[in-house]
Amino acid sequence: MATASSTTEEVVTRVEEDRIVLTLTPEEASTLLMITRMISGDPCLSRRKHTDSIGEALRDAGVEARWQAMRDDAIAFGSIIFYNEEV
Repeated sequence: MATASSTTEEVVTRVEEDRIVLTLTPEEASTLLMITRMISGDPCLSRRKHTDSIGEALRDAGVEARWQAMRDDAIAFGSIIFYNEEV
């Protein structure tokens, strides 16, 4: 009797293109979306335009990120600021 099996193989191919494709677990994608929401700076004149684009792509892919309430043992709550620059 034949049995079904599955195999996965990771293949890494370097391609010279204008895009990079990442493979993320759902948890990693949710974490990245949370990080993109912590970015401040001018949305047109700083690198925030890139993080806004990443966040939009994640949301379009159905990724959700839910914030946990601040815990009593939390040490710090921070943000990332990008200053205006040519990019």
